[in-house]
Amino acid sequence: AVAVALHNKSIERIKVLRKANQPQPQRWKCACPDDTYHMAESSTSADHIDYIEVEWYDPQIRTVLRHHLRDVTHILTCLGNRVLFHRDDMSKHGMERILSAMELHQRLIMLSSVGVGEDWPPMEWSKDGRRLESCFRTISWAQHQDLCGGETAVKRFAEAYPDWEYQLVRVVLLPD
Repeated sequence: AVAVALHNKSIERIKVLRKANQPQPQRWKCACPDDTYHMAESSTSADHIDYIEVEWYDPQIRTVLRHHLRDVTHILTCLGNRVLFHRDDMSKHGMERILSAMELHQRLIMLSSVGVGEDWPPMEWSKDGRRLESCFRTISWAQHQDLCGGETAVKRFAEAYPDWEYQLVRVVLLPD
C-alpha cells in the first residue's frame, strides 16, 4: 500500500504508524506490473514518508493518535494479519483506537481478508479458499476473530455516523 501511494503524485506525505521497537522495512513491494520495489531509504521515500512509532497499549494512545492524525485526510489501515502463530492480533483493538481518534472528515480504507464478515466462506469454489476456511476454523481462529472484530468496529462507527466515508478491502494476497 505504501509503495503504491508513493506512485501517486497527489499524495504529499505518508505517515506510517508502526509498533514501537519494530525494524524499519528495507523496501516496499509494489503490486505494479513490473514487480517494482521501492527502497525505504531512497530519496523519494525519505521525502514523503514519516515513520512514527506507536505503543498501542499506551493509556494515552487516543491523544497520541489524534496528534499524528491531525492533518491526515485518508487513513489506510493494514492492522491484523492471517499469519499462523504470529500472535500480533491488532485489528480489533487497533481499529477501535484509530476510530476513537479520527475526525469525521477523514476517510478510512481498511485492508482486511477474504473470508471475513459476510464474505464467508472464503472463495468456496477454489482449493485455496477451502484451505483458508479450514485454517480460519482451526489454527487461525484467533486471527479470523480479530479481523472480524476490526471490521465490526468500522461498521459500528459507520452506523453511528452515516455520512462518514469508508471502504473495506478484502484481499486474497496483498499484491492483489
